[in-house]
Amino acid sequence: MTEFFNVDGTKKEFNEPAVTSLGTVRSEENVNLGEAYNALIDSRYKIPYEFVKSNLLGGDWLKNTEGKPEWKVFPPFREEGFAPLEYIKEKHPNYVNQTQVWIHGNNKAHVDWLISYHERNIVNRGKLDTLNFGWRMGVEVFDPINIFVPLRLARGTSSVLKNTLTGGAYSGALQAPQLATDPTYTVEMYITEMAFSGAAFAAIGKAVNMKRNGTIHKILNNSETRLKNYHKAITKIDKEVLTSKAERQYFDISDEKLILKRAEEVKKATKEGELLDTTIIQSIDKEIAIRKIQGNKTNFEIAPSKFTDSFLYNMISTPLKRISRSGIQAVQDLGFSIAYDSGVLLKAHTQGKKLKASVFQLIKKHDGDLKMSSDKFFALWGEDKVGGSTQILDLNITPIFDKLTLNKNTFDNWLGEVSEAYIKRTDPKLLTKPQREALIELETYFKKWKEDLTETGQISTLKSVSNDILRINNRILEVEKTKKTLAKTDTELSSKANFEIINLKIKIEKLNITLKTMKKAAKENTDRLYPVGLDDVFFPRFWDRASIKNNPEGFHKILREYMLTNPNMHTLKRPKKTLKQKRDKTPADFYGPTTQFNVDGRVDSIVQSILNKNYGEDFYGHGVGKHLNRKIIAIPNSLVTEFIETNPITVMKAYSNKTAPVYEFKKMYANKGFDEVRNDLRFDLELQKIPQKEINKAMRDIEHLYDSVTLNLLRNPDAWNMKITRLMKDLAQLNYLGSSGFTTIVEPAKIIMEHGFKPTMKALLSVIEDPIHWRSRIELQKAGEGLDTFLGSVQNRISDGIKSNQLPTAWDKSKNGFYILNGLSWATRILKDFDAVVRQHSIIEMSVNWSNGKASKMEQEYLLRYGIDQNDALEIATMPWETTKNGFYLANTDAWTNASTKQVFQTALSSGVLNTIMMGTPADKPIVMSGIFYVPMNVGRKFNMKEDPIVKGYARIENGILSMPFQFYSYMMAAVNKTAAGYAHGQMKGKTSGILAALGLGYMLLRIKTSDRTYDNMTNRDKFFRAFDYGGVTAIYNDMFYTLLHTVSEATGKNITGGLVGTKYNTSNAEIMETVVGLGGAGPSITYDILDGLKDFLSGDFSEAASKWVRNAPGSQLWFAKDTTNDFVRVLAGRH
Repeated sequence: MTEFFNVDGTKKEFNEPAVTSLGTVRSEENVNLGEAYNALIDSRYKIPYEFVKSNLLGGDWLKNTEGKPEWKVFPPFREEGFAPLEYIKEKHPNYVNQTQVWIHGNNKAHVDWLISYHERNIVNRGKLDTLNFGWRMGVEVFDPINIFVPLRLARGTSSVLKNTLTGGAYSGALQAPQLATDPTYTVEMYITEMAFSGAAFAAIGKAVNMKRNGTIHKILNNSETRLKNYHKAITKIDKEVLTSKAERQYFDISDEKLILKRAEEVKKATKEGELLDTTIIQSIDKEIAIRKIQGNKTNFEIAPSKFTDSFLYNMISTPLKRISRSGIQAVQDLGFSIAYDSGVLLKAHTQGKKLKASVFQLIKKHDGDLKMSSDKFFALWGEDKVGGSTQILDLNITPIFDKLTLNKNTFDNWLGEVSEAYIKRTDPKLLTKPQREALIELETYFKKWKEDLTETGQISTLKSVSNDILRINNRILEVEKTKKTLAKTDTELSSKANFEIINLKIKIEKLNITLKTMKKAAKENTDRLYPVGLDDVFFPRFWDRASIKNNPEGFHKILREYMLTNPNMHTLKRPKKTLKQKRDKTPADFYGPTTQFNVDGRVDSIVQSILNKNYGEDFYGHGVGKHLNRKIIAIPNSLVTEFIETNPITVMKAYSNKTAPVYEFKKMYANKGFDEVRNDLRFDLELQKIPQKEINKAMRDIEHLYDSVTLNLLRNPDAWNMKITRLMKDLAQLNYLGSSGFTTIVEPAKIIMEHGFKPTMKALLSVIEDPIHWRSRIELQKAGEGLDTFLGSVQNRISDGIKSNQLPTAWDKSKNGFYILNGLSWATRILKDFDAVVRQHSIIEMSVNWSNGKASKMEQEYLLRYGIDQNDALEIATMPWETTKNGFYLANTDAWTNASTKQVFQTALSSGVLNTIMMGTPADKPIVMSGIFYVPMNVGRKFNMKEDPIVKGYARIENGILSMPFQFYSYMMAAVNKTAAGYAHGQMKGKTSGILAALGLGYMLLRIKTSDRTYDNMTNRDKFFRAFDYGGVTAIYNDMFYTLLHTVSEATGKNITGGLVGTKYNTSNAEIMETVVGLGGAGPSITYDILDGLKDFLSGDFSEAASKWVRNAPGSQLWFAKDTTNDFVRVLAGRH
């Protein structure tokens, strides 16, 4: 056997076993404790270190022909002509059948080196196995892992069992290198030793901490003088104020003054008692100082932790993260009011404060209202239909069979009759009784929207326009006052104030024109320009462009006749240029009444504007609208039903998506629109002399968040690059995600992480024992979550979902069908429903605990993160919820009389489910994922780039190709905040059980997704790493690692881990072009494969081309079609 040496030339001693057969493990020698301890340290620390070092360095010191140590390189590939099996038979016959030990050896020295490390492990385990249980425990006591980890993790307030599991899990994680470097160290051995070492001494750590805390309390109780102030301070505060987390744990009262008072008392008491380290007292002083400076301001910074303060977390830079760390309170308040999703813990929560629900969270309730109406329509149709109607997990089964059997009495036709009766105001007696009830539901739904939009001024009334004028006049007075103050001290800011006043006066002039026209129309009772008659109904208009293209003459005729009948309808006078205002010309800028001489030109302009999508579709109905210059034609819907979308559910979905975010924003900001709030904020920041560069950065991020939430990210969605990008992405998802439903098999682990093992099992048993409890999942639909199939948004869980047109196309519907077939829709709905069942119990239980003074610090912070403070918890605790026999809470919100509390609960429920069964939200995604990139103007000017008219200080690039690499990153981006940061902040109730569940389910998913042959050829460590990867705990970071590993392996043929971790995919036949294209994401990869097939076709290799096209065809990789596709490809290859 080759001899190995240390750097200094001394020979490496391997303690050769008496018998080298793998069957002989137990040592026959008498082993003392010192030898056993050395064996343990060698296996757990020395061998893994040397193994990894040699792999990374690619060699070791070997004895040369002259007997001197010489560095020998282990080749990354097998030496030509080297047959490892023959060499094993000759030199190491005992290892012939142990291929996992030597299979990665690439030459003789490399094989010898691998076996030598393996034999050291055999010897070491043999020595440890000679010890009985007691002596083995004695050796384990002095393992550094067990000295520092379990004792550190143990907490005086936790149970012995919990500390045992926690300590075992962490110790096991630190023992993982031995599992990875020793091929014969089985998972069973790993689990046994994990329990042996870590778990036992976590329990001892618990006992030690209990003893330590008991001693402290005893000292305190012996001195009444020292305790006098102390008892005052810790009223209703956890007694663990004396532990190392003191600086955090007494700041849990929402009253700021009370916090400061108690903090001073605690500081005084602990100084007198001399029981706290001086660093803790310093941190108390620092916290008090910060609180005094901040006053009652909300601290929007992300709560500190080693992970969230690290480069790993902050390298995933998102707008909301940057806003959180900006330190500008007004910017933080606006950003979090728009897009916060309760996904990550903030300092405000650790200080006893909640945030108000954001626009992103509030729009969910509108989805819930929409779903309730839709379900009512479907149920009523079932009453009219022979055989009724069937719905399974939001999928309407009956209409599908009707279409397949060409049944004319379809749901769409039935609902279309209701819609036409509503729009045209026909006699309801012509409808069936269920249709009349549906008509009432439709009227109720849109009546509520009309009232809401009138309240916020989105539908203009004399009152709303007058209020807008009054508000802006008040703003002018504020700015003029500021201008006078600045005139003597800062001329530059004074000039900016003057410019701001001019802009505000321009707005007032426009509003005065609108007001004058409305008053005149009301007085004359005419329908000029801005009709006020209510002869038509409130029904949002979405033009059916396909119908217009199919019958342009008919559409043109209707418009022409209407405009001639109402010649003044489109008369618009140009406002006086008193302020030298430049107006943007639009197709609606018609001057003078319509006549026979100009009508055709105006109609042509209108039609082209509609077909080119230049017209914002905001017409609500005849006599209802916002501003004059946004109206192309105020023709009643009843005259153009042939050319607009009339399906109520389709219109309601599109309308809610478009209008709800704007409505919630205006409601939140006293009827101010986003542009007004943004411009006011920019001016106020300039007055505070915040550097312009910082203002530009903040406004860029604010703009992007608002556009994301309002689904208005793309300014030019029909550009060629966007169309190509959408096509490539669609091809990728319809092929690569054929089995994506199975990937959800690991998500129950996230439910366990969030709620803990016991509550999760209690929910499961409650549903099993009495299936009626499963109906409580309806609470989630009322809250507006779990509607992915209904809304057609399930793909957003994995892929990005940027849409410009809210009306679903035939292609959109086919994609929804794909996600039903691959199982993702079904799995998502079931998992969200189950999490909702568990979550309503958790929210109520923690609220009850808080109301009784029993809620832990973690529970309080958890509720605060989801917008529930102590007052809310008290309200929830008194609501008429129900309990099952085993003490499981059911919300029963229909019986709740407090609407505000009900809204708080439902927002927490919907946000919590979205943060558990995850998809990326605007709070999680970097800007570039949207295909948008901002170039600072100091760089852009060098390339003659123009400054963006909205986002000052930047040139804006909008190109779909920029988003290509991130197509399937939605879930992983969400996991950075919702899983990894959640663990770092201690926001997981089931830390250990969740990790173990994720690992176990990861193994299960690995087995499902991997063929028998591939699975059998994987090493134990590869199975472990892959299972850990599938478990999803490490979010995007595991994927980044595997992508780097795969790319380097394809490009160079080398494994950067030295074989420690294998690649996910076969890289042996990869071409350099494939590697480069692969970095561009799934879309470019599948496009490359398709084009490669085209190259084969043009060169005459028809069967190879057909094989590639079949393999990459949409739907060919669906889980139930994959084997057939592979068989077909093999047949094609056989023909070749």
